Amino acid sequence: MYSLVVQKIRRLLGRGWEFIQLGKEGAGVYGSRILKRCGRSGSSSQPLKKLIFHVGFRKTGTTSIQSALFKNRSVLRRKVDISTRILEPSTDALREAGAKWSRNDNRNNALRFEAAAIRFGKDLLKLPHNTVIISDENIIGHNILVGSEDIFSVSSRILKRLEKALSEFDIHFIIYTRNRDAWLKSCYSQDVRWHRFSDTFEEWLESRRSIRDWDEGYKVLCDNLKSTVTFIRMEDELNKNVFLGTSLLEAARLTPSLIAEFKPCPPQNTSLAPVQLEFMRKINELGMSYRLTHKVADVVAANQGLFRK
Repeated sequence: MYSLVVQKIRRLLGRGWEFIQLGKEGAGVYGSRILKRCGRSGSSSQPLKKLIFHVGFRKTGTTSIQSALFKNRSVLRRKVDISTRILEPSTDALREAGAKWSRNDNRNNALRFEAAAIRFGKDLLKLPHNTVIISDENIIGHNILVGSEDIFSVSSRILKRLEKALSEFDIHFIIYTRNRDAWLKSCYSQDVRWHRFSDTFEEWLESRRSIRDWDEGYKVLCDNLKSTVTFIRMEDELNKNVFLGTSLLEAARLTPSLIAEFKPCPPQNTSLAPVQLEFMRKINELGMSYRLTHKVADVVAANQGLFRK
């Protein structure tokens, strides 16, 4: 009898049953979707709040840009709001859910990410300005290849779900790129330094030959997303002798006079020198825990002079 009742409830709710199985978060997603269908998610007479999402890619100066946003937050907040991992509303829950879904693509992780995005959107609506700059490259995960999916496939499915959850906003995705060879070497250095990789660069690169180039990746994102997607070569900004992140501020329509007050930050989270990198690769071969290898990596990065030949 009990099972028959459950079956009837499931048929009545349809996909809502999936959300309810996820508990309070899932029920919130289901309720939000019903409100949108009923036209109660917001007033159409109000201009849409604009979200400038800076979502990577990793190793394209993202840490430097985020440090600069934090350093200049008082200047920026005259005209726009800012959200990063350390600036409220924090992207922490969104990046955690996105990283988990990037590694394991299943329905529950997708729904949890959507729930996190909806909660994040509610926090954004409370901010005073009509434009918000959001910077976090790990919303789309930190791997450039997950199984058969490259970073462009992973990004397109995660950002598409983000669009769905934040449909009451005007979204613009800003993504920085760099010279492909330099980018791949920097990603390899990051994997050795922080993720315990012990492969040589040649071995690491061979398993990532399927990653599409920037032009192909841009097309994947544009084909799958409704929002505007802009790729910015970090070299273009650096060659113009402007600070990294200038295009992000221009996308938020900040005036040149306000941008002129902006104080840039030096490069952050830079790659290890070749000798340091080889030392960390050998450390990773020992199979130590993440906690220990991270401590070693910090010591290695802080003592470059010890590794001079």
